[in-house]
Amino acid sequence: FRIAVYDPARGLWAIRGVTRLYSGRTGGVPIPGYYLSGEPAEKFAPPEIRGGGTPEPTSTPEPTATPAPTAIPALTSTATPTPIPTPTIPLLDEGFDFFHQGRRPEGWIFNNCDSDTDTYLTSGNYGRKPPSLKLDATDDAVITSEFSRPEELTFWLKGQGTDATSALLVDEYDGADWHRLTDIYSLPTSGTDFPALALNPSTSQVKFTYLKSTGNLAFDDVRISEPATPSPVPTATAIPTPSFSPTPTVAPTATPSPSTTATPVPSSTPGRLNSLTE
Repeated sequence: FRIAVYDPARGLWAIRGVTRLYSGRTGGVPIPGYYLSGEPAEKFAPPEIRGGGTPEPTSTPEPTATPAPTAIPALTSTATPTPIPTPTIPLLDEGFDFFHQGRRPEGWIFNNCDSDTDTYLTSGNYGRKPPSLKLDATDDAVITSEFSRPEELTFWLKGQGTDATSALLVDEYDGADWHRLTDIYSLPTSGTDFPALALNPSTSQVKFTYLKSTGNLAFDDVRISEPATPSPVPTATAIPTPSFSPTPTVAPTATPSPSTTATPVPSSTPGRLNSLTE
């Protein structure tokens, strides 16, 4: 670039930024090396740029360590176990214990078979334990005590010399009328637990009546059960399963490099300017 400065008192030219400096005192002819008051050319040399040079690079900060993932519990669903039915609960469970000694179960009715001798005590002629009842004539009958909400009926029996026409009639009472439940002919001649008979839920009593053709009937272990109630099973508690949520990595922040600002050149007194080109 070119900078020309004119001194009106001395008629001096000063040019900076070229290879030579001039003074145009005589006839405007440039004279090399002539400067104001004989000052050396170094005074008019281009000023140094303060803070110049290539700035040293700023050290890059080390990346921040990534924190370890945090475990977040997640619930694992667990199937609810199926309730386990409670064993059948007996409403009645009568074995006629000590009947031969005069003891009678409360609420029961015994028609034509209420004597202490109306029993069997010998081994094989009773159910769980002695005695069993002896039914030895037609219309000998046993009526249970009252109960509610029954489900099933079971009993033990054994024909003592019976034939195919001797029978045991079983009826259930609903609070108003008797209804035939089953007729058992061809009575078994060995001790037998008769298969369960389903009862009407409204049944409140059961009656057993013997029809004799020949022989007698040993009768024992009357059992009436109510519906089984499922026992609640505690629901298994869900077990937390750890899962990991990654923490984002923090990116290092770069430090901006310093910029260099040039030192401004001192200004001269304004005057007439002439421009020379070399």
